[in-house]
Amino acid sequence: IWAEMLEDRKFYLTPDSPESPWHVVGGDGILTMETEDAYAGDHNPRVALVQGAERGLVQRGLGLVAGRDYVGRVVLRGPVGGGATVSLIWGPGTQQKQTFPIRPFDQAFKTYQFRFTAGEDTDDGALQILARGLGPMDIGAVSLMPADNIHGMRRDTLALLKELDSPVYRWPGGNFVSGYDWRDGIGDPDRRPPRKNPAWKGIEHNDFGIDEFMIFCREIDTEPYVVVNTGLGELDMALAKLEYTNGAADTPMGRLRAENGHTGPYNVHWWGIGNEMYGDWQLGHMPLEEYVVKNNAFAG
Repeated sequence: IWAEMLEDRKFYLTPDSPESPWHVVGGDGILTMETEDAYAGDHNPRVALVQGAERGLVQRGLGLVAGRDYVGRVVLRGPVGGGATVSLIWGPGTQQKQTFPIRPFDQAFKTYQFRFTAGEDTDDGALQILARGLGPMDIGAVSLMPADNIHGMRRDTLALLKELDSPVYRWPGGNFVSGYDWRDGIGDPDRRPPRKNPAWKGIEHNDFGIDEFMIFCREIDTEPYVVVNTGLGELDMALAKLEYTNGAADTPMGRLRAENGHTGPYNVHWWGIGNEMYGDWQLGHMPLEEYVVKNNAFAG
């Protein structure tokens, strides 16, 4: 459903590490992971820049369609007098790419928007961020989506879901909910912390949270069914989620929802308590007699 094309867009993994989709451009030993004042999560990449050389990061393996528009943004800060370029690449030739210039750098993190049109079809496109200057460049977050996305969601997938016409959709789904803190998925998407997926492989960007789910339900005209975490989650987390979702704008969590751009309550009627807590594979699994007490506290 989510239209994001980049993996690990907020750098949970260190570029050039075995599992990372990002690769360093410009030589070995030029990248560190900055933990002080990190933009999102625990750290962000810092590239050491030198005069006369281009250095940065690249992610390959992107599927691009000729003539299709793509939009994105990158959050950067860098040295005075330096600058960067962001390029969408669809082939090895010097003309098989489109480049967006960023100059001059800002010494504080700043978001730069860009738009590209792919020149050719490819299953091995790339997004590349290169910089020049003298000093460090920090990359906070990057995003790339097809320009025809609807509120960050794939237009083609939404069209199919409208045809399916299911009356209700559950979120979060399955084993994932038992390790999920819904508070990671609200506010500025680029500031939301990336996490290791608590149930499955891969990285959870936290781009699709409760607000995005409610927009999704509105777009396809379906009823939301919201599940609370009774695995590793506690009752206060669930009550805060309930108030954020259904509370008036003058309640503490309703006020936070309004600050995040959604003034009125969502009025969710359907709620689920936990997921498969009977199974020893489930995060937070406990003996039945203990879970009965926990479940009843949530239900009350």
